[in-house]
Amino acid sequence: MAGFPSEEIKSRLDVHEVLSGYIRLQKAGANWRALCPFHNEKTPSFHVSSSRQIWHCFGCGEGGDIFKFVMKMEGVEFVDALRILAKKAGVTLRAQDPKLATERTQLLEICAAATRYFQNNFESEAGEEARAYLTKRGMTKETMSEFRIGYALDSWEGLYQFLTLKGHKAEMIEKAGLTILSEKAGKKRYYDRFRGRIMFPIADANGDIIAFTGRYIKEREGEGKYVNSPQTVLYNKSTVLYGLDKAKMVIRKEETAVLVEGQMDMIMAYQDGVKNSVAVSGTAFTAYQLATLKRYATKICILFDADPAGDMATRKSIALAWDQGFVVSVAKVPGEKDPADFVVDHPKKLAEEIARAVSVMEYYFETTLAKYDPKKVEDKKRIAATLLPQIKKLPNRVEIHHWLEQLSIRLGTKVEYLEEEMKRIKTEESFPEHGVTPPKAEEKVVVKRTIVDKFLEHLMAVMYAQKDEVAFIASFDTLAQFEFLNLIQKDKNIGKEIISTPTREVFDLFMKYGKINGYSGKFDEAMTPAAQDIFNEVLLMSEISAYETIGQEIIFSASRIERELIESELRQREFALRKAEAQNDAALSDQLFQEVNILSAKKSKLMPQTAVAK
Repeated sequence: MAGFPSEEIKSRLDVHEVLSGYIRLQKAGANWRALCPFHNEKTPSFHVSSSRQIWHCFGCGEGGDIFKFVMKMEGVEFVDALRILAKKAGVTLRAQDPKLATERTQLLEICAAATRYFQNNFESEAGEEARAYLTKRGMTKETMSEFRIGYALDSWEGLYQFLTLKGHKAEMIEKAGLTILSEKAGKKRYYDRFRGRIMFPIADANGDIIAFTGRYIKEREGEGKYVNSPQTVLYNKSTVLYGLDKAKMVIRKEETAVLVEGQMDMIMAYQDGVKNSVAVSGTAFTAYQLATLKRYATKICILFDADPAGDMATRKSIALAWDQGFVVSVAKVPGEKDPADFVVDHPKKLAEEIARAVSVMEYYFETTLAKYDPKKVEDKKRIAATLLPQIKKLPNRVEIHHWLEQLSIRLGTKVEYLEEEMKRIKTEESFPEHGVTPPKAEEKVVVKRTIVDKFLEHLMAVMYAQKDEVAFIASFDTLAQFEFLNLIQKDKNIGKEIISTPTREVFDLFMKYGKINGYSGKFDEAMTPAAQDIFNEVLLMSEISAYETIGQEIIFSASRIERELIESELRQREFALRKAEAQNDAALSDQLFQEVNILSAKKSKLMPQTAVAK
């Protein structure tokens, strides 16, 4: 990593500032905590220390600095995490640095250049018709500028020629999804994917443009209304939510995301003051997108188009969001209009409609009863068949009983009959075509932690919990009473089966540098990643735990470590003694018997210390 400006970036950014852009952090004393974004949990075990500028999860063992966090959250390599954080810190990276020229970086530069090209076209005479169309749809000039709306010329090679003149390679432009390669008659030719269309740049959560949607202004025979970027290294439509880069901070503040179908819906909702809206952008809502939203929100309000397709999409999205534990509500605008058109006709009224959002069960009752006549026997059966599976999914028995009573009233049927019918119904699984569970991240190799590891780590945490450096150094005098220090440091085979290699590595450095640097926790040697994770856990434990009697905690931990090591040695000697006796080796048996007696005596001396320390 030599030559990277990582230290300058770290000096400008606070770990809390960076992480709060991805997950909701709660204050916990001098530190912060959250539900871990890397594994499922109900009780927060993810801790962040601003004083040490590190994070660590005590549940899954992940931890590190801001670079490690961004790498894991974004699924990128170090140099791309460096670019993301440099942008946040206001640090300029040298574009010509070959170490930074990853494929991802090059594609981002191409998408950024294409965005500027489309914007220039849009603002020129060639974009007059595009501007007029959006103005007619109610979009203001300020909104067009904020969302970087552009226009693709009705030209076969306009963008391609612009980008190649800027020095970008043809194959990389194609990889960015902006051109298509034709090989007719044995000749290679690149032509623009987007031609004669209004361009909507699609940004990731950090605001970097990663893809585009092109919309025609007038209907064209044989062409769809929208043309979208294909799947690329940068863009996976199943994971991206349009507008999240602008909405995420408001979503976090309100803990609610308003989910709309299209990009125009999102833009117009944003313009109308609903700043916590995001769009699925022409794709079905996916578990990937929900996992992203879970970083910012606990509630989702679904605001899809008021037509049969929108109703079906709403039902499927509800099923997914329920599976992920979201509190879900449903809003709709009057009539058959979509949210974008409603904003034009009723400015500053969309927030009022969203405020009138109903619970999921209210939505199911309303839409189902509007479709069928509860006075007809066949329709009663259809209503029950539609609503009972949804009622059965509810997690609370009181809530289940409430909605069974409501259904009983509307159908004129006894609750007991509905309960019997509900027992025979199998609850639906998530819709398979849309309920795709995100693939598990590559499993981390977990080092098995032994009881000695835990006591060694506890011992170091207790010593670092001493905020007075004099007391910290004095505690080493207490440790000097115990033989295990010399045993561990002098003989690397001692306790090898009961002390893991990473913990031993951390403890060796702790003993080597602890007395010099005191409670600062800074070592002058690099650690392996596994050891660094353990050390981060030790440092955070020293901050978040309260130790009433540190001296006794040190003695207790040291005594247990020494006892475990002695018992390990005893087991080895006793096994060797039985083997020597079986082989009639009198001299070796006598030597091992003496060693067993010495170790047993040492163990018995530790018993009172352990009892007192408790």
